[in-house]
Amino acid sequence: MLSSNGIMGPCVPTPDAAEIKPYTFRYSALPHEGDWKHAASYRHGMEINMPLISSQLANFRAKEQENRNLHNGGFSFLEITPKNVILSIFKISEDKKGIIVRFFETEGKRSVATLRFGLMIKSAAVTDLLENEIKKLKESKCCTLQMDIDPYRIITLKVEF
Repeated sequence: MLSSNGIMGPCVPTPDAAEIKPYTFRYSALPHEGDWKHAASYRHGMEINMPLISSQLANFRAKEQENRNLHNGGFSFLEITPKNVILSIFKISEDKKGIIVRFFETEGKRSVATLRFGLMIKSAAVTDLLENEIKKLKESKCCTLQMDIDPYRIITLKVEF
């Protein structure tokens, strides 16, 4: 449907399509040396725009106590290195048998991602976005997974403990 000014418009009425309303923006300045990769300024942006949301996992306390000795008394559920590999999803899998971990490389360089969990890993597999298994990973040592990650690559894993 053409409007009176000859521009094609939607066939369905959309009175708010022009987005003529007030918006509020939040800015954050991050002084740093070097380029954005060296300063990891993308991390600052993610911290501002996506605050951490925590939740209690059922039956997690028992497994935590069992595995506390793996880390000399300290405990962290997941640590990902190097700094150019960022966690984007950490959730219980749809089949409730494990967790889904999605991460990506941010600086455009081939890297080796190391995922260190606070629990012993029973199995791990690369999945698609629908959590369908694509490839089983080799047996891990204790609670650590390592894998090559291509520049800007997104990887989804299903991990069972």
